[in-house]
Amino acid sequence: MMRGPKGEIDAVVCNGENLQRLGYDMCVAREWTQKTVLDEFGKLAAFGLDYVQFFDQNIGGGTLLCYSREHGHPEIPGAWQTRAMSSLQKEMLDSAGGSPVIGAEASAATPYVKNLVFNDARACFTFGRGLPVPGYAYVFHEFICNFMGNQCGIHFYIDSKKNPWNLFYRTAYAFHCGDMLSILLGPEGKIFWNWGLKWNAAAPPPQEPELRLLRSLNQLRKQYPQFLFEGKMIPEFIRWEADTVSLVLTNRTETIPRILASAWEDSSGNRIEFLTNFLPDPCEIILDGTKRRLEGLETLALGKVPEIVGETRSVEQRAACLR
Repeated sequence: MMRGPKGEIDAVVCNGENLQRLGYDMCVAREWTQKTVLDEFGKLAAFGLDYVQFFDQNIGGGTLLCYSREHGHPEIPGAWQTRAMSSLQKEMLDSAGGSPVIGAEASAATPYVKNLVFNDARACFTFGRGLPVPGYAYVFHEFICNFMGNQCGIHFYIDSKKNPWNLFYRTAYAFHCGDMLSILLGPEGKIFWNWGLKWNAAAPPPQEPELRLLRSLNQLRKQYPQFLFEGKMIPEFIRWEADTVSLVLTNRTETIPRILASAWEDSSGNRIEFLTNFLPDPCEIILDGTKRRLEGLETLALGKVPEIVGETRSVEQRAACLR
């Protein structure tokens, strides 16, 4: 078990009698920990799963700090932890032949990008202090694929009663990060706000607009995989203007653009930019100096893009190339 600077044993990440788990954090450098992880992962792999978020709460795929003087590693945290975790992840993948793909909560930290190629990149906790920005996608998207995640904890920050459209905003934001989209199902199989919110705490969000938005954005992901799956995020190159809207948070109000936008470049140098009206009502935008009506939940794809020739690589194929 991990030890603190004074030899203490504790576990504080989502741990407790009324939380997700009850136990202790294990030191990744110990043989028992490594064997246990491989054994448990082997059981999951035997089910034929496509993806296992094995390192949930190991934010970015890393490990917590261990100061033990008895584990055979240095007595202070350091690079040994990164090497041990990276080695364990690779051994997991090798033991299962590369499938299932494994991932972590939040986006994979740099040392683990080659192993954790599909991650729960929920943009939730940033709302407590500011607004999310697609910095990770800007650096890593061409090497890795993330997904929208379970949106855990968003109810701590966004007032859904005052922003009944906030799920549309979060869905469009994930799309513009190049992330795959996900939904949470609640009562009667209806789309719900997020994981961790009791079903009787709020009525489900508007269903039809969210389904319409998901269909539209997923269709674009299928139409333009060379950008939204394998492409590189680049600075926007289209000039546009639009109104703003107020996002009411639990501790303040933020002003955000009525339109979300992102620009991408493929391996051949072709560029495209997407603009999404994430609200159900139409709006007027100024596009390169010209007024244009953008329908509710509509996304524009702007740029000269050739037809796709051949097939794109799967997540597993990209992972194999990285390793």
